[in-house]
Amino acid sequence: MKTATALVVKREPADLVASRTTLRPVAVRDRDDGLAEILQALPLQSAKRAEVVAEEMIQCRFGRLYTEAEIFDAMKETIPARSGYNRIAHFDRIMEYRQVIPDDVLLKYGEAKQAGAFADFYVAHFSYEKQPITDPWLIGEIKIGSAHKYAVLAQW
Repeated sequence: MKTATALVVKREPADLVASRTTLRPVAVRDRDDGLAEILQALPLQSAKRAEVVAEEMIQCRFGRLYTEAEIFDAMKETIPARSGYNRIAHFDRIMEYRQVIPDDVLLKYGEAKQAGAFADFYVAHFSYEKQPITDPWLIGEIKIGSAHKYAVLAQW
């Protein structure tokens, strides 16, 4: 029996309920249909499958993934428009954010950082020209292939 190594998600019901799924490299045994041989011959397919699995796992644990434009559109809906003022969107790296971040948000940041799923973290917020608006969002960025997607980790 031939084997090939691939990145496969080992899902257990308790993991999904507790939101603790992990990626583990496991041996894919050659099945009757020859899937292991096919995947071994098509390395790009194996890599794409790993990306899809990683994205699904992040969504299971941290919620829906958005594009940058979708994040700003969702945030705009929570901020009232002011006559004569422009709402300006900001995406600040968490290390450069100058306002106080609440403890519970910092704990969510720590949990997400420890999970190792995110490439970077941002605080997304709006301002009316030079007047800051409260209601920032903690955003985690993932890079899947060439795409950048974001998870909303907290709002305050």
